[in-house]
Amino acid sequence: MDARSVSGIINRGGTILKTARCERIKTDEGIGKAADILKANKIDDLIVIGGDGSFRGASEIYKASGIPAIGVPATIDNDVAGTETTIGFDTAVNTALFAIDRIRDTATFHERVFVVEVMGRKRGFLALAVGFAEGAEFILIPEIRFDI
Repeated sequence: MDARSVSGIINRGGTILKTARCERIKTDEGIGKAADILKANKIDDLIVIGGDGSFRGASEIYKASGIPAIGVPATIDNDVAGTETTIGFDTAVNTALFAIDRIRDTATFHERVFVVEVMGRKRGFLALAVGFAEGAEFILIPEIRFDI
C-alpha cells in the first residue's frame, strides 16, 4: 500500500483491505505458517487491529513465534473484555440509528410494527445501545434466551 492507494479512505467504514476470517489460522499448521512468515520477514512485533478471534490468533502466533503482539480493539460487537468502547462500535450504533430513524417514519405513518436486527454476533451490546437510543419497546439479545 502507498499514499495513493489509501487516499480518500478516512470517511469509509470497515476494512479497505477486504480481509476476512481465516479458518487456517485456527489450526496448528496455520499458526506455524504465520509464525514462519513473520520470522522470514524479520518482523519484530505484531500489531493486531480486530476483535476476539483476531486476538486469539495473535496470542497463538506469539506462543509459536515469540514475536510480541499488541491488540487494538476494533469490532462493532464491542465484546473485547476490559475495553469500554471498541473502534467501530460508535460508528455502527450511529449508522443503525440513522437507518432506524427512517424506518420509524414509515412504521409510524403506516401504523405498522417493524422488527430491526443489528449485528453483534454473540453479544448484545450493539442491540442494547441502538435499542435504548431509539426507545425500542423490546430488545432481544443473544445472552438472554427468548422463545417467540
